[in-house]
Amino acid sequence: MGVAGAVRRLFAPDAIEVRAGDDSIALERYTIDIDTGIIDLGQIQLRSSAKVSGTIDRQNIPPDVNIYVQAYGTERAVKVGLDGTFSFEHIPPGNHVLRIISSDAEIGIADSNLIMAGPAEHQDIGTFLMPPDFWRDTAAVREILDSNGLQGVHTSLVSKEDMGRIVDLNLNQRAITVLPPIISSLRLHSLHINQNMLDSLPFELGFVYSLLQLYGDDNFIQRFSSNLFGLRQLEMLSLRGNRLDTIPPDFGKLDNLKMVDFGSNRIQSLPSTFDRLVNLKDLDVSNNLLTTLPASLVSLTGIDILMVDGNQLCSLSVELETWVDNFSVNPDWKDTQQCK
Repeated sequence: MGVAGAVRRLFAPDAIEVRAGDDSIALERYTIDIDTGIIDLGQIQLRSSAKVSGTIDRQNIPPDVNIYVQAYGTERAVKVGLDGTFSFEHIPPGNHVLRIISSDAEIGIADSNLIMAGPAEHQDIGTFLMPPDFWRDTAAVREILDSNGLQGVHTSLVSKEDMGRIVDLNLNQRAITVLPPIISSLRLHSLHINQNMLDSLPFELGFVYSLLQLYGDDNFIQRFSSNLFGLRQLEMLSLRGNRLDTIPPDFGKLDNLKMVDFGSNRIQSLPSTFDRLVNLKDLDVSNNLLTTLPASLVSLTGIDILMVDGNQLCSLSVELETWVDNFSVNPDWKDTQQCK
């Protein structure tokens, strides 16, 4: 049986399903021509429908959590039983990706190649093991969101997964006021908390030893927790536009840092231990209250970008002034200093 037709670019779908009863079916995927906005599908050949079934290992999932399997690219989703079994009836034959989802987030993906088969024949994909760490990570992100009144925000909107763990958490512009202790259970590579309402970084964040990037611009952060200096893998730290006035000497322990942005704070001095940041390439301390810089900074010769504009650096030593001249993005940095 053949079906001919053309589709105008109205809603730009990526698939059309054609059915004749339950037993004959076709799923046609396509890309619309942007220039014409029209695509001719030609002849769509109907074939016998298929069936796919399998089992989800629910041992890491609480029994009160509903799990569904979605045949991605179709409008089909089936609920997984308490015994973990699921089954799709009358599905188009061909290649499909099955997504395992809860009511809150996608928690796994299984590739399933469906055979051309009639309703009496089907493919069993076997048992799909749920990644236990990802499930626990999802629950932790859920607690962080709920603690800030964000019950309506799905964890999948603010997190990214890699190899069964959530590695990126993006909470920018979410009116975040607190990062609860559960954050210490995550193994994040990057944390984005820009433009929120945080007045401090929690002690527990110091246990996220895997953290490589921390962006917390435009909050109300006034101080560091001493435990944060255990983040020895940290490469990028941006706390621009906060209320920091002091950088503790232990900051020098973060010797893997490549970028530090403390611009637009209230910092009055930098610790002499800054010279331990031997990997530092990008330093921004512009628009603070600095009246001098530690003499040890001249040992940092690997700097590519330096910004010191808008401070009170009016009487630097010859060595420090030469160092700033060598690396400052703005050759006229002296003219921006607030000197009396």
